[in-house]
Amino acid sequence: MVICPQCKQRYAPGPTLCWTCRVPLEGEGTSKLATGLIIGGAALAFVFVIVAMGVSVISDRKDPSTAAQIKQTESIAANNTAPPTPKPTPDYSLSKRDAQELLSRKPDDYGSTSVKDFDVAINDLNTVGKGAANYKEAQKFIVQLEKKRSDIEDLGEAPESSKWDGSVQPVKEYLRRNLNDYDSSEFVEWSPVRLSVVKNIPYWTVRLRLRAKNAFGGYILRDTYYFVRGGQVVNAEGLNG
Repeated sequence: MVICPQCKQRYAPGPTLCWTCRVPLEGEGTSKLATGLIIGGAALAFVFVIVAMGVSVISDRKDPSTAAQIKQTESIAANNTAPPTPKPTPDYSLSKRDAQELLSRKPDDYGSTSVKDFDVAINDLNTVGKGAANYKEAQKFIVQLEKKRSDIEDLGEAPESSKWDGSVQPVKEYLRRNLNDYDSSEFVEWSPVRLSVVKNIPYWTVRLRLRAKNAFGGYILRDTYYFVRGGQVVNAEGLNG
């Protein structure tokens, strides 16, 4: 039971204001009701906040404009990155000097010359623009360098000698194809591989003292010579003598 503090009218629990005086009612019922209303309101407010947060997250996931804005932001950041510093253009006088030095090398020097040196020189000369005063001269050097590079590449690297018996694999393969009876032949002595120039053409050469059958089935001991280019024997001497 609640009582109006002004007119003393009694009410059953439930109303919070006196119907006559319109003043707040006092009593155990109104206190419990007010407390319940406060707790209920706070609970509803909490639920509303949770639901609103969930809707916001789902909206962000589904809204393509949000992803587009993120990508646009990342793109702007990437575009603002400083570009790499360009490589300086080679000094033409140095490029010309390097080209002349490479072109001066003789076939005797090919064994110790790398085609990579020619690649560097050619790349440097290719940086000379068409409008430059040295353009025609640079192009002439490039043609000459490419030809000499091709000659060195055709020679190839020196074939290796076996650490076990000194044999040279390209020569053994050549003999397997050309001897009357390869399996019965005997490799008596191998020389080291050397660079030789014949009529201005460089070859990797090796001498082999060979005991093998001739056309009549007899064994003959002789010195034979082999000329290697690009990893293959291109000529042989003394084999059929």
